[in-house]
Amino acid sequence: MILDRYLAYRDIVRDFPPVTDVNAQLDRLHDLRIKIFAPEVATAFFAAEEAGQHLALARRDVMLDHSLPPEERARRLAELDEREPAESRAARATAIAPIEQMKREDAMRAAGASDRDIELQRTAALGAETAARLAELDRARAAWQARLDEFRTQRAALLADATLDAAERQRRIDDLLERSFSPPERLRVEALDRIAAQAGSP
Repeated sequence: MILDRYLAYRDIVRDFPPVTDVNAQLDRLHDLRIKIFAPEVATAFFAAEEAGQHLALARRDVMLDHSLPPEERARRLAELDEREPAESRAARATAIAPIEQMKREDAMRAAGASDRDIELQRTAALGAETAARLAELDRARAAWQARLDEFRTQRAALLADATLDAAERQRRIDDLLERSFSPPERLRVEALDRIAAQAGSP
């Protein structure tokens, strides 16, 4: 039965050792599928998945090829997009739509667009309801950033206060953190500080 073969296939794949060569792994999976299933069954089950994986790897290779001029990179990516099935192309477009919207907004702001300009663009591209949700998210982010900036300003003042010994300075910083943020927010602040420290390290 096909189900029995599929369960056997899953057990074999689960025991595959880790590999660094993804293309070789895909070839190995393809050969295994042909061996376990009849070729027409393997095609029906896995052809679309394999095509999508190979296209994703081809896109990755193009993006990582720093020898390509921007125009040639764009041309090759467009060619790969044309080879992608319509259904998976639509699914990918839906998945990356929020990122594309953010890129458009960043470009608009860099060009001097106002909040009203952004709102109109969002409404035209995404509809009034989604635009309203994004506007509320903007307000929440701005409020969070203001609180974070105020905390960092006060913390910097404590760190610069030479009249405090190390223990008292740390006690006041801990108290400031506790007064400024809820427990989940404090975890977020600590994570942001770690990321900033890592980014600033050589």
